[in-house]
Amino acid sequence: MKLTTVFAAAAAFTPASGDGSTEGGYYTKAGPGKPGDACFNIGNWNNKISSIRYYSDNPEHTSRCCVEFYDSPNCANLIGPGSQCRNFFADAKDLGINNDISSFKTRCFAIS
Repeated sequence: MKLTTVFAAAAAFTPASGDGSTEGGYYTKAGPGKPGDACFNIGNWNNKISSIRYYSDNPEHTSRCCVEFYDSPNCANLIGPGSQCRNFFADAKDLGINNDISSFKTRCFAIS
């Protein structure tokens, strides 16, 4: 599934394909679109994420969200590189979190 969003921060995850490539489906979720925190469980993609595309700002560049990854549902047990507050594209294996993500949290704030 691939979605386009106008909310602040969007994360797109690709499941593991066995060879570490970014081919396959997508799980896309957007942040709350306003200042605040939100936790997102991965659901059926639990422990199957092999790559990440993260967009930190909304299209108008009025809000930015940082993202953190967790290896348990409901944003328990922080893993990976810690809080990421800018756009990034990564192979989860390079971050040491390949097939380990169960949930993620966005922390959003206004920017000028």
